[in-house]
Amino acid sequence: MDSVIRDVAVKILKKNWRKNIWRKNWRHIDNIAKKNRYCSIQKKIPNRTWFQPYNHSRKYITTITRLRFGHACYPTHLHKIRVLENDRCPNCDKKADLDHISFECQKYKNETDRFIQQLHRLKIPAPFNILSILANGQESMYNALVMFLSSTKIVL
Repeated sequence: MDSVIRDVAVKILKKNWRKNIWRKNWRHIDNIAKKNRYCSIQKKIPNRTWFQPYNHSRKYITTITRLRFGHACYPTHLHKIRVLENDRCPNCDKKADLDHISFECQKYKNETDRFIQQLHRLKIPAPFNILSILANGQESMYNALVMFLSSTKIVL
């Protein structure tokens, strides 16, 4: 019996030790690479996945996950991975990052207006940007973002 208790205690200590090392490395990465997108969204290492408390479709979860990591089919990312020759918006020739697509591009003006109204209803302070919406982690904000993307028929 004592050996079982000892084994369990050792496992717990090892797990906690690994988690502490991971947390230190996470803070170190965030300090070194201030432009690290995911570290700016996920400040701490969570005990569970961001989507665990929600009951959403796989498409919903993968859409938000792709946005959180910055790996989606929008011109800035596609240019970064050398799929496109430039990162410009085909509609207005501005840099086509997620903020441009979500808040500035005239092609999606009606959808953007509805998205901004929804953010105001959620009492999200302006100015808006995708990183702050993703970092907030509120389901209602994710819902508004997914509704916006769905209404624009943007495929990520």
